[in-house]
Amino acid sequence: MTSSASSTSSFHPTPTPSCVQRSFARYTTLATSRTMSQFEYLPHQKELGELVYQKASKFGFAILAAEERTGKTGTFLYAIEKSQAQSCLILTKKAAIDDIKEQIEAFGCKKQYEVINYQSLHKIQNADPDVVVLDEFHQALCAYPKPSKTQKSVKNLCKDRIIIYVSATPFSESYSQCFHALDICSYSPFRKYKNFYQWFAHYGIPVERWIGGRKTTEYKLTKEALIKAKLSPYMVQITRKEIGFKHEPEDHVCKVELDEITKTRINLLRKHRILYLENGQEYVADSTMALMNGEYMLTGGGLMIDNEYQPLSNEKIRYIFEHFDDSKSMAIMAHFVGEQERLKKIFKEADVFSSTSDAEGVDLSGYDKLIVYSMSYSTSKYVQRRCRQCNINRKKPIQVYYLLTDYIDKEVYKSVAVKKKNFTKRVYERIADTKEDTGLFKKEGLLCSEGHCG
Repeated sequence: MTSSASSTSSFHPTPTPSCVQRSFARYTTLATSRTMSQFEYLPHQKELGELVYQKASKFGFAILAAEERTGKTGTFLYAIEKSQAQSCLILTKKAAIDDIKEQIEAFGCKKQYEVINYQSLHKIQNADPDVVVLDEFHQALCAYPKPSKTQKSVKNLCKDRIIIYVSATPFSESYSQCFHALDICSYSPFRKYKNFYQWFAHYGIPVERWIGGRKTTEYKLTKEALIKAKLSPYMVQITRKEIGFKHEPEDHVCKVELDEITKTRINLLRKHRILYLENGQEYVADSTMALMNGEYMLTGGGLMIDNEYQPLSNEKIRYIFEHFDDSKSMAIMAHFVGEQERLKKIFKEADVFSSTSDAEGVDLSGYDKLIVYSMSYSTSKYVQRRCRQCNINRKKPIQVYYLLTDYIDKEVYKSVAVKKKNFTKRVYERIADTKEDTGLFKKEGLLCSEGHCG
């Protein structure tokens, strides 16, 4: 798997994978000597790109884990353009494809690039890239304890190839996420372990729980310090503060009071797991997830029944008009597709985005305010979403407003934003029977101060 490094390169003091020699073996001045067509690499992109280049040359892979909005795309493009790699495959999420292609053109890149989303990998089974970039890999490749189908497909493609991993939040939920992601690489520091369970026996802390009369093992807790030390040589990291960003996101939680009819609907759904509507339709919560989603949609003023969104109330919409109005300087994010479609019809000036798919790879730095109507249950999505307005040239404070009631949406925020933990079915089951006001807004100090919301 390895061979001696070329004596002509100062970047290879130790044995280096043969494929690394093929693609990254010697320094070329292509990227630094030409004139960019539209973009110039920023100083920190050159510095970080140099580190990515060196680590990929030495180890066969690198992990670019710079914070959101720090220009990670330009950073890995700089590293690839500097190398001897002639072709690069970039796997990413669908929403980010156009932006990456635009940057490849704007930087005047000379190498051959193909950019596709992870779900389209089957279309290029005969691809033979010199280097593979796994952008936002935490979304598609970090399942555990079993690997995902996507991970298996990507692993087959990446055998003996250089890999550049890219994510602002690579292992935010658990360091157990790192095993299958790195197992894709032929030069993983964990390659001696045949499977996740062998790896976890060394790096994990098993937790046993009884669920439904059966004992189960959780694999979330790990020996983080040990794993971080192992991964440190391969990591390239930087914060927005280190780069010189003047403004960081500020959360403002706005309490929205639900109408009595909406509160009644939520309590009836919790109690009976079925809700009969005035028009004769019914929503059946035949699982905990259906109950969670049903309550969550009700706090936003609707329900999805038979694949059709049913508007039922407008408390949050009314709140937006009363405190923010409707302007082009405002962006609104919602979790459920039905909510997004409804908001687009109502708000003629503000732009509406998905709080899930648009939480990454989307630049919202041109908006003064970001209003989160509803959000996903993921901590990593929360971190990514609130940084969409960040930009090194931004001169205005970054304000992110969260519209929360005293029901499940408040608990979601508390879990992902305050406790930094995903909101799970188990968490919901603990709070679903609590109908009274828990005083979270005052206790956690989350409530918008007077005059903040608007």
